[in-house]
Amino acid sequence: MGFSKLKSTPPKQDNDPSFREAIQLRHAIFDGAKDIHRDSTGCFTGQTLVLCPPLPLDNCPCGYTGYYSEMFPEGKLSEVRYRPTVYLTNGPARYVVRDRECLAGCPGCLVKYSGDINSLHFLSKETAAGDEIGWDFIDHALNTHQCYICKSNPKFLACDGTKIGISFRQSNVKPIETPEPTAELIDPCHRRNDRAFLRFRADLPNENDNIRNCRDHLGYLARKRLGLTGANDILSFQTETDRTENLINTVDEKCKDIIRRFYCNEYPDVLMKKLSIIFKGLSSNHSLSAFIPFRYTELFMSILNEIKNGDCSRLNLVSEFSPEIRDVLNAAQSNRNNLTDVISFFQYLTSRVDEIKQLNKPAAPANPQHGSYNPTKNGVAYYFTPSGEKQRDLPKYTMNDKAHSKNYDSYFANKSKRLLQLQCNGAVQVWTSNMKRKVTTVPSVFKKSTDQKKKVKDSGVKLDGIHLQFL
Repeated sequence: MGFSKLKSTPPKQDNDPSFREAIQLRHAIFDGAKDIHRDSTGCFTGQTLVLCPPLPLDNCPCGYTGYYSEMFPEGKLSEVRYRPTVYLTNGPARYVVRDRECLAGCPGCLVKYSGDINSLHFLSKETAAGDEIGWDFIDHALNTHQCYICKSNPKFLACDGTKIGISFRQSNVKPIETPEPTAELIDPCHRRNDRAFLRFRADLPNENDNIRNCRDHLGYLARKRLGLTGANDILSFQTETDRTENLINTVDEKCKDIIRRFYCNEYPDVLMKKLSIIFKGLSSNHSLSAFIPFRYTELFMSILNEIKNGDCSRLNLVSEFSPEIRDVLNAAQSNRNNLTDVISFFQYLTSRVDEIKQLNKPAAPANPQHGSYNPTKNGVAYYFTPSGEKQRDLPKYTMNDKAHSKNYDSYFANKSKRLLQLQCNGAVQVWTSNMKRKVTTVPSVFKKSTDQKKKVKDSGVKLDGIHLQFL
């Protein structure tokens, strides 16, 4: 079977009844099936996630037994053909695909799965997406800033605007991420480590190393529960107990109980696994606003209060910004004490996000700079306003004035541990210099100094096309 023929039909229209029915069926499965859960990567998985052709009502071509009988009312399916990851609005799901066979198993009667019955579009045997993903994108694109030429009927859609248009070789546009040399230095409203779950405190600067150790241990506890810890990485009982006690003493008072009960394995297995996914994310230095976006704090706090009072009618709305948080709340429903712990914990996180939001400074007033953009000369790909004119200067922050790297708003505290920064077209990764992992080659766009080449070559890292800088 040529895979390119798996689905040759166009996406179904947004108002197609069969399309709406397929979406409702997916939501019903994910919201109600007990055997469906999220794995450690965040994908739905379960035995009921099977894609197959519908049961034909006609006789099979061989005319021998047909596709179903009183003994086999559901018919007969083939062995698993492939296992795609299907991307849907409520998260990715790991399905298995089976074809349909006649009861006699005749090869000529095989009905192959196409994806059309489920409104799915397959990119390969490993990847598929629901048609609703495409329509959601189209709706979002058409209801944001319209092109002044195409209006509401664009002929092309430009996606991933990291540097749209700036890769043109003849472009003379000045990159907007470069501050003006004369820009006034201003202090940032907060820094990365202020926004993390386990945050640095300005009044206790000597505690920063302890905060890092607590983050590492919280991640260790989460990975251990998820089965992601190697045998050689398991801590001794006494060491694990001491580090957990330190973690509990370090976190906010409102988080002590849930972390203590998590460590003591006092929650049901399903809830323990769901909490492990949350704690694994919170063990990083990522901003809490990445878990609960600013625009959802009021809604989320309202839903938490409703759940606390026994009303779960809006619980599924939480999946709009975090299916993982919704899974935790759903798993805690069976026990009132567990639910109270979870609600209190998420209320604390939401209040922290509100604190971050309150510290944010509003953007400077717009000051259109006439003549700052020439569409005739530079093309029309770099637009943020109909005119393309620059609206305000980029701020220049004090944290970047003397920083070794402009990509971080905090210095690395342990300077004795040299780090290797791999930077390519807006993506940044950090690796320790004694790493063993090979690095994938990226387009060559930056220079490499001779000294840096020698240092990196000693560490066994592939050099071609990568800008390497020791911090």
